[in-house]
Amino acid sequence: MTDKVLPGVGTEIEVTVERIVPGGAGLARHGGLVVLVERGAPGDVVRVRIDRTKGQAAFASIAAIVTPSPDRIPDAHPAIARAGADLQHLTYEAELTAKRGIVEDSLRRIAGVEDMPAIETVPSPEIWQYRSVVEWQVDLGRREIGQRLRGSHQVVDLEHDPLVVPALDEVLGGLRAKLRRNDVVAPAGVVRAIAGDTAVDFIPPPPGESRTVLTHTILGTPFRLDARCFLQVNRPAMPNLVHRALSGWPAEEGPVFDLYGGIGLFATLSGREARDIVVVESHAPSATYARENLDAAGMTRARVRPVAVETFLHGWDKRRRPAVVLLDPPRAGLGAGVVGHLLRLRPRRLVYVSCDPATLARDLRPLLASGFEIERCSVVDMFPRTHHVETVVHLTTGDDAGGTSVETDSA
Repeated sequence: MTDKVLPGVGTEIEVTVERIVPGGAGLARHGGLVVLVERGAPGDVVRVRIDRTKGQAAFASIAAIVTPSPDRIPDAHPAIARAGADLQHLTYEAELTAKRGIVEDSLRRIAGVEDMPAIETVPSPEIWQYRSVVEWQVDLGRREIGQRLRGSHQVVDLEHDPLVVPALDEVLGGLRAKLRRNDVVAPAGVVRAIAGDTAVDFIPPPPGESRTVLTHTILGTPFRLDARCFLQVNRPAMPNLVHRALSGWPAEEGPVFDLYGGIGLFATLSGREARDIVVVESHAPSATYARENLDAAGMTRARVRPVAVETFLHGWDKRRRPAVVLLDPPRAGLGAGVVGHLLRLRPRRLVYVSCDPATLARDLRPLLASGFEIERCSVVDMFPRTHHVETVVHLTTGDDAGGTSVETDSA
């Protein structure tokens, strides 16, 4: 048996794209070897150029489209095709199918799920101009602002950003004008901005200006925050995410943990008795806002713990079994320590909100092996036209006493 040899860098080969994989590339095969095609569409027959190899995989760019996929469409915004909107060459239906496939593949390969649950796919109400949170990269030498070209440090200079809400696009224009005048905009090379109901806050704040405390209304509830805080980026799709995370919780009372709770979004909208709720958030400004937001909603008896999640769980008495634990961790996921505490406490229901299917599946594997079961799984598209995937998974231990729906007026 001879070893399979990858084509050399610069070689051109013809392949057929099978599906989209994590990271957004199209997976193809050549002589049994894996070829990852940048901006490929399932069903494309393409001639590709090998850009680099790693292990038994080749990474390639399209030299020519021999036969386009029926799912391929022209780019609406070519400037950001490789700088943010890397799935805009797919029909939106095909993009949603690809994202569901990425979650299914991660659950099967990494989490070891054999009996795959039906995965709901929830489209975003808007696929452009939806982001109310953004980070723009600044090239101070070239006086340019925009997004980085994928796999590069080069900044793609943007006159307009088609992914952000109009208020932020207007801000981008103002920042570009300041750069052209050689004004100091971002000494560290990054500007972060969040648009609230009527104002915008920045990191760093404009010279001579103080931080702006924003109000961001979600499902009729106003939330206070500023640009230092985490907030889901897609405001129009927020009701979809909240509804999938909060519906079907156990009817009985018991402790409810909102872990990695940020500004208290899920806890405030949960409709639970305030005495049952604990929000855990280690980022001090966010924890302060969580306290303010809960109090403003009349949930003064809810508790906020400004500590690391693992520290909080370590100190919780397992005899006080949680009814619900909601998790919305950063992209890196939970980690072994947090998973270990969840196995010890065995909440009746776990709700995992994830922005990375691979780390989600990694964290689910030991939970599923210990007897937790996936009750339902939803892909809620919070990042249209990009390869990023948001997933909500409900897990139970089989002794959930029955659920109640949380009214969120979600579409």
